[in-house]
Amino acid sequence: MVHNTNEIGNILLLLFLIFLAQTVIDFIQGYFQLKTLNSISIELKDRLFTSLIAQYSRVNSKQQIGEILSRFNIDVSNLITIIDVFSMAMIKQILSVISILVVLFYLNVKFTLIILVAYPLFILPLIKTGQYVRKLSRQYMQDYGKISNVLYEAFYGYLILITYNLVPHFREKYKSGNQRMAQNTLKGSMVSKVIGPLNDLASFAGLALVLYFSITLIKTGNLSVGSLVAFLAALLKIYQPAKNIFMLHNSIQTSMPGYQRLNSMIGSKAEPTEHSSVLTAEFGHSIKFTNVSFAYGESKPVLNNVSIEINKGEKVAIIGKSGSGKSTLITLLLGLADPQSGIITLDGTDYQKLEKQSLRSQFAYITQEPIIFNDSILYNIQIGDLKCSKEEVTEASKKAQIHSFIMSIHDGYSAIVGDRGTALSGGEKQRITIARALLRNAPIIIFDEATSNLDHETESDLKKEVYNLSKDKTLIIISHRVSTYDGVDKIYRIIDGRIENKGI
Repeated sequence: MVHNTNEIGNILLLLFLIFLAQTVIDFIQGYFQLKTLNSISIELKDRLFTSLIAQYSRVNSKQQIGEILSRFNIDVSNLITIIDVFSMAMIKQILSVISILVVLFYLNVKFTLIILVAYPLFILPLIKTGQYVRKLSRQYMQDYGKISNVLYEAFYGYLILITYNLVPHFREKYKSGNQRMAQNTLKGSMVSKVIGPLNDLASFAGLALVLYFSITLIKTGNLSVGSLVAFLAALLKIYQPAKNIFMLHNSIQTSMPGYQRLNSMIGSKAEPTEHSSVLTAEFGHSIKFTNVSFAYGESKPVLNNVSIEINKGEKVAIIGKSGSGKSTLITLLLGLADPQSGIITLDGTDYQKLEKQSLRSQFAYITQEPIIFNDSILYNIQIGDLKCSKEEVTEASKKAQIHSFIMSIHDGYSAIVGDRGTALSGGEKQRITIARALLRNAPIIIFDEATSNLDHETESDLKKEVYNLSKDKTLIIISHRVSTYDGVDKIYRIIDGRIENKGI
């Protein structure tokens, strides 16, 4: 009795240890699997961010911002799903099916071949089902991008929505987009439910064929009942893994469009590409455009045979109407694109041979529409030079004539400005961007209609101050205003992409 009790206790202890070991192994496996997938997700999002920023000017002209943002959520999630399915679930199920097939072949070769004939008859419908699911998934992602864009535009254009009574219109656009997504989800779910019955039908057909042929074999003594039972028991074991494989295949088809879209974006080359022999840029005496032409895609050239020269210390005005090519000139000047013909040089060195980051460090850029981030005033100025001190920020603010205003508001430099600077007026936002540019202390400053949000008197005072502050800087002033002529050394007039005349 004692012996039996000890034996039972040992068995229970052994079972507990097996359970504990299995639990620990599952925990460790789950931890490392999740950690690996998270690392892959972070790396993918990092590469996608880098790729989109590098190609933004090209991508943004063709796609809505909502569609672009959806890639960070849906597309990355889809790729992680594919990796997870292939790395763990699919491999496990395939190995289970192969091992059971080996047993089935060992038990009865003829019956196993009958099973293998029955299953492929149902594979074609499953393939067609997978293709349909992939199509639904692709449409789902497109709709997701569209409704994301509706939300973005609704918040961005809030004042227009309210003023023009467009809230019902945008609500309907958002609602209809969600309805389309829901319909696609419902269709995909219903189609997925077909997979189980198809697999059951294939299993039933195989089982029926085995039983049909086994009856004669048993009667003639060529097959024992025990052998048939053993074969059927093994056959039942293959049912669930085979069903799981088809379900996982369907999951992969759902995720595949996101993977393809993500892969096409990350795999695309940024424009422009770096030259093989990259040189460090440092502005010494001049930047020259020599017979430069540029067009977006197959469209009409935006710049046509443009030649200009900007010497160190000069204040150069580039005058032209909206759409004349001024913004494209800035794009080329900052090295964001390469000309289709002609050459741009910095101190005689081709732009394409210069390292782009060092090239852009030569510029401070004050945009026509002030770019303000949803953070503190201090941060919005400090991003001109993230290594600068608070004192340097204050000094730049005083030079831009914004310090007094900052000190007069609650929280001062720590005040949060809101999304796109909604807590500030247009002139206040512009002054903050000017302080940011002054803090950068780059040798070249680009003013792109930089005083357009200021009244005439303030604009005049600020220009005089900027001219005084930039005695050792090179100023490039992009404008369509006649007032820009005051105090400049050189004027280029651009009309329909051509430099029509140069004056002083």
